Amino acid sequence: MKKIEDIEDVLAEIAQEVGGDVRDDYSGRMMYGKTCYGIDCNNYIACLEAAGAKGLTGAKVDNMGLGWIVYWPQYSKKEED
Repeated sequence: MKKIEDIEDVLAEIAQEVGGDVRDDYSGRMMYGKTCYGIDCNNYIACLEAAGAKGLTGAKVDNMGLGWIVYWPQYSKKEED
């Protein structure tokens, strides 16, 4: 598993590339209140492609009504505490 600092940098690059915003507080389906990193975006396919090109795998996708969030349940800000 990559270090949290590395993940934050990679996610910031991806978000900038796809015009999205990084979140560190997303709780996806079946996460039962646990939070993780994600990127709010309008084009989840572009986000997944950019993440894959940077070697970041294991993403999940949820529809947010007017947009999408691509998130990584295995990466949580709490891990750095």
